[in-house]
Amino acid sequence: MKPGIVGRLKSLFSGGVSLPTPVELESVPTDRLRGSYAAGLELQAVQASFAEEGRSAIDVVMNGNAFAKWQIYPWEGGILDQRANSQYFYHSHPDYKGEHGHFHTFYYHQRKLVHLVAIGMDTQGRINRLFTFNRWSPGDTYYPAKKLKTFIPGFRIGKNNDLDGRLHTFVNDVLILFRPEIEYLCDERDATFARYRAEHNGASPFEDRSLEITSAVPVDVAVQLERIAAELKRRDAWDDGQRTAAPVQGDTDSMAETPAATSAATSAEAIEGRPTAQLRRSYEAGLAVRAIRARLAGQGRSIVAAVMNDKPFEHWQMYPWDSGVIDKSTRSQYFYHSHPQSPEHGHFHVFHIHRNQLAHLVAIAMDNEGEPIELFTVNRWVTDEFYLPAHKLKAYIPQFRIANDSFDAEVNDYLRNMLILYQAEVAELMHRRDEAFAAYRAKHGGRSPFEDRDLEVTSSLEIHLDAHIAALEEALAGRGELRSA
Repeated sequence: MKPGIVGRLKSLFSGGVSLPTPVELESVPTDRLRGSYAAGLELQAVQASFAEEGRSAIDVVMNGNAFAKWQIYPWEGGILDQRANSQYFYHSHPDYKGEHGHFHTFYYHQRKLVHLVAIGMDTQGRINRLFTFNRWSPGDTYYPAKKLKTFIPGFRIGKNNDLDGRLHTFVNDVLILFRPEIEYLCDERDATFARYRAEHNGASPFEDRSLEITSAVPVDVAVQLERIAAELKRRDAWDDGQRTAAPVQGDTDSMAETPAATSAATSAEAIEGRPTAQLRRSYEAGLAVRAIRARLAGQGRSIVAAVMNDKPFEHWQMYPWDSGVIDKSTRSQYFYHSHPQSPEHGHFHVFHIHRNQLAHLVAIAMDNEGEPIELFTVNRWVTDEFYLPAHKLKAYIPQFRIANDSFDAEVNDYLRNMLILYQAEVAELMHRRDEAFAAYRAKHGGRSPFEDRDLEVTSSLEIHLDAHIAALEEALAGRGELRSA
């Protein structure tokens, strides 16, 4: 009798079975195959550069710490890229035979932690298998395979994160090189869950401690490169230039694209058609934001430290106090808080008071350094707001202002100027929010989306403050309109 899927997975982790690579490459688009091949070459180059130093990826991620089972490396929480909503760490299980340990990779979707795949490493520092976990093990949010697959290409750890940048490239490239295998594992994980329900009268598998590994496959970098090359040649799509990869540049140069470069180009294109007066208002607001940041830095503080009002950091706690800061004369209100299992430090919620009810304008996400990294809108249930359609709500963006002296003027002015700086972007997010609502109604037979807890973040935009200000400055200079603000 053949063992069931769970038995075969347990055998794989006790060294008792070797599963063949199950994924055919015929259905993978050619451009994706080329990208995977380039990532594989880069991955090999990273491994070679480590080997020249007498190290492996395991040595680098352990960061000089002693090896201990269950210990998280390089430190608690691992490596987090708050702009890319991506995270990884390394550790080992005492009962996983055939491996030294594994990298866990995560993506944050709407501030919810999602486990993508684990990357198994043998004692020589070589990648030897990929596998997925049941929900209870990493404590993540479950998404079905179809949705989970869409998060894989979004994983990215940028070079501006701590630790050796080559290690970030290593992890990034594994997910690119083996994307077909990871997609297969997503499907197999869900098939495992379906079989579990069939065998247990429909019971949920998510908290069963006897079901930990939900899908697994052995992998080899060199073999994968050979398979991809053979498939490209079969399609007559092979290019001799694909045979070599750019050399790895030392300790801190990851070859991942930097978020700031992408943002600057996008901002310049987006502002091309905006009126000069609007550009000037936004630019001058940006200079004001930058000046506030500099003044606070001179005091050893950030805008986040200022709004926390000397209180200890706690998830869900409102800062600077319950209900936040309110100015009834200008019909404006804001507060700062954070969610557990979120890649950001926290975010400001900014409101207009409409007929004595709150109308949410935008949320501004902040990183651990107190820098803004994202703008986003939320569903009505999140803030219990009064819904206004975008064409009405956006008129209140420039009206936001805390004119009283109930709290720190620096924080009040910072938020006011942020909304002027990003007025056009916030208005666009409001329209995208309404498009998300319309799409929801179309998909659900006209049902209202406002109370659906599965729909939380309705639109979002990654931002880079200095790059955006520079793009505004360049646009004004190009029109001969730049003067000292």
